[in-house]
Amino acid sequence: MPQDLHRALPDLLQATEAALRRKDLSQAAAWSREAVHVARSQHAGDVALGTACLTAARVRYASFDYAESYGLALEASKLLGRSGKIRLEVQAMHICCVICIETGELVTAMDHARRALQQARAVGDHGSQAVLLHKQAVVFELMEEQEAAMRCLVEAVELFQRPPRRPADEFFARTHLAAACLAHAEKLSLQGDEAQAGAERERAVAVLPAVDYNADLAAISAWIVVKAKLGELESARRGALGYLKLIRRSGSTRHHLAHALLTLGEYHIHNGRPDKGVKRLQRAIGKLRLGSNRSQLALTEQRLTTVYAAAGQYAQALTWLRQARRDRSRMETEQNKLRGRMAALEREVERRRAEQQETLMHTQRLAVVGRLMADIYNALAGPITDVHHALETCAREVGNERNSPRLTATLGRVIQRVDEASGLARQLKMFSYRAAPQSMVVELNEALREAWQGVALWRRGAERRLVVCGDLRAQVRVDVQRLAVLLRILLIEADKVARTDAVSVCLTAGADTTRLQLVVEAPSGAAAEAGVGVTLCEEIAQEMGGRLCRAPLASGGVDFHLEFPSIAADAAVDW
Repeated sequence: MPQDLHRALPDLLQATEAALRRKDLSQAAAWSREAVHVARSQHAGDVALGTACLTAARVRYASFDYAESYGLALEASKLLGRSGKIRLEVQAMHICCVICIETGELVTAMDHARRALQQARAVGDHGSQAVLLHKQAVVFELMEEQEAAMRCLVEAVELFQRPPRRPADEFFARTHLAAACLAHAEKLSLQGDEAQAGAERERAVAVLPAVDYNADLAAISAWIVVKAKLGELESARRGALGYLKLIRRSGSTRHHLAHALLTLGEYHIHNGRPDKGVKRLQRAIGKLRLGSNRSQLALTEQRLTTVYAAAGQYAQALTWLRQARRDRSRMETEQNKLRGRMAALEREVERRRAEQQETLMHTQRLAVVGRLMADIYNALAGPITDVHHALETCAREVGNERNSPRLTATLGRVIQRVDEASGLARQLKMFSYRAAPQSMVVELNEALREAWQGVALWRRGAERRLVVCGDLRAQVRVDVQRLAVLLRILLIEADKVARTDAVSVCLTAGADTTRLQLVVEAPSGAAAEAGVGVTLCEEIAQEMGGRLCRAPLASGGVDFHLEFPSIAADAAVDW
């Protein structure tokens, strides 16, 4: 990067900030435009260009050039977010949000506010969180959701009070909260709930701060209106005088004239001079329409309708009511869209909450089942072992005597059944010992052979071989302990009913699934006895995100299919 750029770009940005402080918007616009040009032409990088675009967006917004300001702020948010400059990204998204509010794009405004609030919370920026909650409250007010607006404002005030304090912003939020309380009081009064309406008015009085002339001009304007609505006309008058001085001193009177006219109009109406108030509101409507401030425009026309109706001038009231409805039509469309999105979001949150609750309950049920099976094993293991030893002793003693082949055979069958019960108890014990999942890549061939060695320790009778064919390098990403338990129980079941000298397993690795096929040849009806162990295997497979299927063979026996997502498919999931 050329050395002169290191000097030029910071100097241009500093000159822009200085011009903004002097309220010299034309000079600030020239410097900021040059800064963006330098950053682009010299390929200064995302951070430098993003900062220049953000500064230029602030200048355009101060000049009420909403279209260019929005484009620059949107570009800045993308560049700064990509560079990890989260706090600056939040500032850019805040500008986008404010412009969308003023132009009536409520859906987009709420989207910007939500994303920016999420980022501000991620970096612990309490000041930005409070400002964005304040903007969300504005959107809720435009949707006539006063209670939601007040919740946002209460949280914003609390955040503004945390260090480092931002008195000017806190003043704006507290003033806005007082205004929201008054609006809620008016709504309650229309519903006939005077007691609650009075409580809301008292709350407005309590929360409204003393005037702060260092605050934003819009905040001072709102403070004057609240004071007038509360009947504190002398305080409102003094505030209005100070407010007008600030506007004249700002050097941008024409940009703030609409808000000044709105403020003075409300002051005159509450001071018993509705004619003067109406004239100023009508002038404000003209300024708002020129500035494309659709959200405030519709509200002002509605206010003018109310004033004419209260004065008995119903023809004028009807005219302004129709105009307000025309201007509100787009706002209502935005409101309906936003309500639809919020309802969909609430449904999605509820669905996820229900899924989490169901998962938790399922885990708790599994824990209970595991403890129960462990208890069953502990209860059965001792008696079964004692019975087995006793029967073996009896069989040896009877076998030593002559003419007892039938008794010896009967005792042999009893011992076989006891061994089967003992095997089931061991399966229950293995199932109950599952711990928290520990996912890792496992080779199925190796896992099968380890499981078969474990099964051999418990086997009685003829020795069998394990034959593994197919893709011997097939791998899955699963919980190792659960897979070991599943394979041991499954091989025990296969070994129990098999009538051949080998147990055959075929492995297949596909693009989406990895499959283990175990075909057990057995006389018809033998597979039906393998119920409890296979049920345990099905449960474990489901826990690991796989599935175990079984199908009877025409020749007798059973065909097991154990499937898991392949490693490639598992990695492609967008969590």
